[in-house]
Amino acid sequence: MDILAKKRVLFVLIWVFHFGSIRSAAANERLPWYRLAKIDFFEGISSGEVKQTSFTAEELWSEVSISAGGEIRVAYPPYPVVEFLDAPTLETGKRYLEWNAVRFEKLRQAQEVLEQL
Repeated sequence: MDILAKKRVLFVLIWVFHFGSIRSAAANERLPWYRLAKIDFFEGISSGEVKQTSFTAEELWSEVSISAGGEIRVAYPPYPVVEFLDAPTLETGKRYLEWNAVRFEKLRQAQEVLEQL
C-alpha cells in the first residue's frame, strides 16, 4: 500500500469517527468522550451534581508542581499572605505589610553584601 492510499484510509477513518461521534452526541445530548451531559464552564456540569462553594485555605492558595524527576511538590504561601487573603481586614493587612517589610529588608541586606563582592 503506497503512502497516498494510507493517507486516504486515515482521512476516511478520522472523518467517520468525527462525524459519527457528533451525530451520536446530538442524538443522546451527551458528550461521547466524557459520558456526561453538557459542560458549562461557568455553571458546572449539568448532570445534577452539587457544587462546592467553600474551600480550605490549602485548596485556594496552594500550588502543585512536578519536578523533572517526577517528584510532586505542594507549595503553600507564607502564613501572613494566606491570613490576609482569607480575611482582608486592616489588622491582617498591617501584619502582612510588617512581614513584607522585614522580608524586603533582609533581601536588601543580602544584596548589599553581594555588591561588595
